[in-house]
Amino acid sequence: MSLILTISALAFVSALVTSVFGFGAGLVLTPLLSFFMPLPQAIAIGAIVFLFTSGSKVFWFRRDIDRAIMARGALLALPGLLVGFALISWMSTAWLELGY
Repeated sequence: MSLILTISALAFVSALVTSVFGFGAGLVLTPLLSFFMPLPQAIAIGAIVFLFTSGSKVFWFRRDIDRAIMARGALLALPGLLVGFALISWMSTAWLELGY
């Protein structure tokens, strides 16, 4: 099976899981992709899939979003993103793969 087909199938499964349960794409897609490619590439491809699945949820539920809560959540998420990116850059991928 080609790598593109594998990525597409795994992206479909993770999008299905996150649509039904509201979370879990990262629990499904990134670890499975790490079997086929290095972890930094798996994280990057997972981020692209998450962008589309999360964007579709924002569009679908756009009328139900409380803007004040969204602003606070986005403000608090930024430090977590920065720490996560720093850890990925600083840590050995062997430790990250062991965690997965």
